[in-house]
Amino acid sequence: MTATSLSTKLGIRKLTARIGAEVTGLSPDLDLDAETATAVRAALNEHKALVFRGISLDDEGQQRFAGYFGPLTSAHPTVPAVDGEPNVLPVDSEDGRVNHWHTDVTFVLNPPQASTLRSIVVPPYGGETLIANARRTPTTMTTRCRRRA
Repeated sequence: MTATSLSTKLGIRKLTARIGAEVTGLSPDLDLDAETATAVRAALNEHKALVFRGISLDDEGQQRFAGYFGPLTSAHPTVPAVDGEPNVLPVDSEDGRVNHWHTDVTFVLNPPQASTLRSIVVPPYGGETLIANARRTPTTMTTRCRRRA
């Protein structure tokens, strides 16, 4: 494994007006040097959600990548993690859990800064993940809605 260096052409392309960017120019294993990890973290802080296409990670690789953003937390306090991988939560559309609105463990005393999501099977249709920018929401609400909230 060779760490991607910032000298590799790192690309950040905004995806929507309010949230999200696509990151390009990284190796498929997302093994990063410190400078590149810092640049990716800055992109996450700015865009709130990042998309990486053409990536090839297993559970171990996903945890290594997530570790660039800080210490890992347990996958979920009430839902079982993958056997032997306490930081990996399996989410499978076959069990119906994925079709419900939720937040990623924001109800715990010290919530994680970020979550990583890895698609193993991408269906030909459906399978969308909607992500909201809760920090920006109050500024886009009408005065009436802000008062009610």
